[in-house]
Amino acid sequence: AEIEQGWNVIHQIESHEDSLCLFAYLNGEHTSREIEEKIAGNEEASALLRKLKSHQLIEEREKHQHNLSDIPVVVFLGHSGLLVRSGEDMFAVDPAIAPSTRMLADSNVPIDSVLNQVHAILITHNHWDHLYYPTLARLRRDMKMIVPRVTRPTFPNPPMASYLRSLGFTNVEERDPWEILEFGDITLTLVPFFGEPFGLDSHFDGLTYHIKFGKFSLYGSVDTCQDEIGNMEEAIGKVAEMGSPDIFIFGSSGFRHKPAYTAANLRHFSNELIRRPDLVRFHPTQSDALRWAKRLKPRALIPYAQFLFQGQKSANLGIDAVLSHNAINLDGIPPKHAQWGSGLRNMANQLGVPIQLLQPMQGLVA
Repeated sequence: AEIEQGWNVIHQIESHEDSLCLFAYLNGEHTSREIEEKIAGNEEASALLRKLKSHQLIEEREKHQHNLSDIPVVVFLGHSGLLVRSGEDMFAVDPAIAPSTRMLADSNVPIDSVLNQVHAILITHNHWDHLYYPTLARLRRDMKMIVPRVTRPTFPNPPMASYLRSLGFTNVEERDPWEILEFGDITLTLVPFFGEPFGLDSHFDGLTYHIKFGKFSLYGSVDTCQDEIGNMEEAIGKVAEMGSPDIFIFGSSGFRHKPAYTAANLRHFSNELIRRPDLVRFHPTQSDALRWAKRLKPRALIPYAQFLFQGQKSANLGIDAVLSHNAINLDGIPPKHAQWGSGLRNMANQLGVPIQLLQPMQGLVA
């Protein structure tokens, strides 16, 4: 009811563009008076703030106080979102922090405030669960945003840079696969993305990522598998040549288009995928993840991207302990995903490496 009421309040504002800047200040770092001073002269944002207050949709709290050294070196933000830290350097990927996560995770990490202190944020591709506006709205507008360079704009392949700039972001960079970017003690290598075919000629430009942070490294494969352009095998091989990552973070939902014609975007009922049955499945399976892990030889596995928009209070874990013990910890998988959990257990046993399911806002500490 509060969400619906808040949405109705927002729709009473005439200029959405001018009012958007308000949300960047609702991150726990500013008092009500400070916010009023920052938006002084912006009548649309000021009107929205007054309406939200009048409907009791904003509550005054003490400012968040935290030291960066208290932030884990890896924080799982939920779904496919990650934050990594090395010393005072931080970087984030695909922050999609759903309302259910905020309510149920019960985390001590002031995540909105922390996200506004990262050096940069990578958005891997243009789908809503990665390019997630409710979280983006709370970010400072001069945040460095890294997105894939769009090679050929189409309906399924819109230019994310233009979208972010229309939301007020002023520091948006389009980047290509195999570029290497450094943010202090964090090194990001951008890796190709093949996957999520939604009909023929639906290929979009996306990125997976290898991140080195301090003495640790990880590779995140997001939602990749194959599409009409290619598959991930060559890219996985090149990542393996960089050296075994400490952690392989992977999706393995195996989602399929049911029925196949629903995959065709605006070309509904075209049955075009009948000619490409290999593309009816648009997310990787556990067989894909197992095959890639055999090549990458990681020290530990972390599954994600299973659309588990939930949360529970979970203590942080020591990253060295996770990497050094062949433990299988899949606690927290809902009963309806029991088959997925069983497959993950078999995968870890075959590889002889630990596997750790992280709850949203749960972290790994050094």
